[in-house]
Amino acid sequence: MDLILIRHAEAYERDHGRWPDDRERPLTPRGVKRFRRMARALAAVLPEKTVVWSSALQRAWQTAVILANEANVVAPAACRPLEPGGSPVAIVRRVNSQPDATGIVLVGHEPELGHIAAHYLIGRAGRTTNGLIGFKKGGAACIRFEAEAKPGGGVLLWLVTPRLLLDGSG
Repeated sequence: MDLILIRHAEAYERDHGRWPDDRERPLTPRGVKRFRRMARALAAVLPEKTVVWSSALQRAWQTAVILANEANVVAPAACRPLEPGGSPVAIVRRVNSQPDATGIVLVGHEPELGHIAAHYLIGRAGRTTNGLIGFKKGGAACIRFEAEAKPGGGVLLWLVTPRLLLDGSG
């Protein structure tokens, strides 16, 4: 099973005047454009039976919807543990509840995605793993499991930034 972690695409800067609730802060037009291209590139590596889970925050949700549309995968489902402050342990339980999926995409935020990656790669997550794996906005990583997805049991197959995947163009 492949676990693909994606950080939301480029969003507007925090602006309490425009978005009093930061959960509603959307992607920028540039972020939408770049992630559409990124999603088309990711479509080539997504497993056949891929499910998409996303933080419900607007910027992550928009990213997940773009991925679903451009990569022709199922519509995203909201996943509260992917929101800021979420628990990698809750993600482990949810991932393991999907035995038929050959791919699971998690769309979320930093530092939570870095913690989830560390949890699956080295078996622990938290402040001591900050910086172990960092996700650029719109960046993605794939962690593969030969059997059950368990902490410390994954192998990092790839980690890409939008600039790397899109050849540095806007």
